[in-house]
Amino acid sequence: MCDLAVHPASAATFSWPGFFVNAAAITTTLAFLGVTIAAIEVILRRWPRFRRRVLSAPLRVATRRGRRPDWLEPGDLDVLREEFGGIRRFRHLVTDRIFQKENELSAGFMLADLLAAQPRESARHDSLPGQSAAVGSSGAASPAARGEHHWTRLAPVFFRVFSAAARQRSTRLIARILYPEDVRTYSALFGDIARAVRQLAVSAPVDFDRYRPSVGEKIDEKNEERTGFASFVTSFSGSVVLADAAESASCCAEQVLVWHSRRFRGLTTAKSGRADGPRYGDTHGSGVGCEKWGDSPRRIGDFDQRVLHLRSVALAEATAENGLSIVLETSETCYGVSELGAEEMGCKNVTARLTQGADADDPVFRRRSERAEGGGDLGGSDYRIARQSPDAGRVTLLTAQLALITADDKLVLQDRTDSVRHDASLIGASAGGVISLGGIVPSGDLDSTGWPDPVAAVIREAREEAGVDVAAASCRPVCVYLLNVMGNPRKGNGPPQNGQLGAAILFTARTSLDSGEVEKAAKTQADQARGRFERSGLRWCPAESPGGIAGWMRENAARLSIHALMACTYSSLVIFGRTATEAALSSAFADRPWWAISPYSPPVPRLVRDPRCLMEPGCIDEAGPPAWAAAWESLDAGRRRRAPAW
Repeated sequence: MCDLAVHPASAATFSWPGFFVNAAAITTTLAFLGVTIAAIEVILRRWPRFRRRVLSAPLRVATRRGRRPDWLEPGDLDVLREEFGGIRRFRHLVTDRIFQKENELSAGFMLADLLAAQPRESARHDSLPGQSAAVGSSGAASPAARGEHHWTRLAPVFFRVFSAAARQRSTRLIARILYPEDVRTYSALFGDIARAVRQLAVSAPVDFDRYRPSVGEKIDEKNEERTGFASFVTSFSGSVVLADAAESASCCAEQVLVWHSRRFRGLTTAKSGRADGPRYGDTHGSGVGCEKWGDSPRRIGDFDQRVLHLRSVALAEATAENGLSIVLETSETCYGVSELGAEEMGCKNVTARLTQGADADDPVFRRRSERAEGGGDLGGSDYRIARQSPDAGRVTLLTAQLALITADDKLVLQDRTDSVRHDASLIGASAGGVISLGGIVPSGDLDSTGWPDPVAAVIREAREEAGVDVAAASCRPVCVYLLNVMGNPRKGNGPPQNGQLGAAILFTARTSLDSGEVEKAAKTQADQARGRFERSGLRWCPAESPGGIAGWMRENAARLSIHALMACTYSSLVIFGRTATEAALSSAFADRPWWAISPYSPPVPRLVRDPRCLMEPGCIDEAGPPAWAAAWESLDAGRRRRAPAW
């Protein structure tokens, strides 16, 4: 029998010292690995190029080349290539603005900054048939350079691209580990950009044939020929109505949409027409005004913030959402530049030149179309009114004005003091002023995404000037018009003050307060520092009938500012309709239009320019009673009218 035995030396032995040595080695290894991983994490967190690449992955996927992604439409990538000089450059522009401006990041600010970086903006907008492209543009005749809408091309593409980037699950795991807050921030930012452009993306410009009555084209309606309400108001006021909602059922639009670029219109670019103008911060460092602003008669405390410069106006509708919108395409200027009209390229303090025809520096607007090219018939095309030269000539400061109607059917107007810079001693609108975008840091009249918001401007102005809180849902845009009137004498009779060639968008609104409550609010709640000082009291226009409004306007015609005139006219339109309003105004002003009622000594027309010189030929039809046509003919008497150079 075999005796099995285990040799003592072969038995497993346990050694406490060996155990501790092995444990120490393992711990050291794990610690080294942990330190290494932590060091790599620190390096990666602080490596901008790596951080930028992993965080921008959703945008790269949303605009990837090769097979077109399902969320893009045919031609979307081609639009980005044409507008930004390539897909890669577009991505770089977006990511540059994300990583360079993180402390002041908002969707609206970033989007406006992105639009300002487009390389061919001047050629895209306003090269007219037979003209060369603006200075600084490329010679490429892209579809946009031939006159297509800017926002109609880009807004739908932006909506699809940034919506896809916001919901992408392609963000790498390492990005979620290293930059969890950044991943959430940029996903939310892409979503905000998509929401900011959504209304523009789902809206389509109104067909020109449907809008013809408001542009001055005669139509056959009930066996009668008549011009549009915009032409009627232009003939009546002498200020060009660029767009209105008179042909809609409600006579007002649902909202105003802004397509905004941060491209800055300073004095240099206004004179030279250079498309690569400086930004606001380049001429307003340390919170001070621009250099030339200091040479003008400026008071202590006058601000010089960023304000809107109008480039184009369009009507758009979203049929599925039952919404008519007024679309404003804007860039930026500063308040100081707008004041320097006598010597520079501002739109205020402009000397009247009725006897010299058109001025080469004036803002001339023309009809533009996405589908009609080469100056042909605009029938069956999209409606748009745009500046002939957006990057040259006088700036066109855009303000927001309010026509407020009380619960007891009275239109609130205000007596302006004789110490204000413009419209002194006149009757003004209910409230109004510039749409301020703040200074170096964005602030002011902006919506939740950081996009310019004219409704916020009129709500703020109503609170500051009249002490009344107006609901945003009550504010509806009705028209956009050019200012074209001289200022009243400062005191008594005398020659007119220099005039304005800016623009304004008018809103109508109702308040639940009656006239007595509004009067009390104006006395106790208006902001003295920001608006109360501009008025000496309130005026009340009875709004019970169109004849009552028109009769009050005729009684106070010599003291009405253009803003008050438009507030009365379009309030009557919204309340009583076009036919009744036209009949009442034609009766009250049967002998002559408002602009021919001179408050000056010696009497001269109120106009800064012949409005026919501020629009391309054929855009303005003379309308109204026969006496109005005689007044227009008087502008041509004694001189040979020089037409604009097209």
